[in-house]
Amino acid sequence: MKWRSLLPWLILFVMICSVNPVGAEPVLQPWTKNPWYWSDHGEPVLLLGGSDDDSLFQWPEKDLL
Repeated sequence: MKWRSLLPWLILFVMICSVNPVGAEPVLQPWTKNPWYWSDHGEPVLLLGGSDDDSLFQWPEKDLL
């Protein structure tokens, strides 16, 4: 009896999780004309910020040049 009440919810959960939008393309992607920019809905966008280290001021000078 308990399983019968859970079955519709399980079916609904599986259906929602298995939905795959057809034709969906990534919104943010590298811009083809300039690799320093990104493309958002066909318009070039320069993303600023972020580094592979928490502070560039901790790097030795020769590594930065």
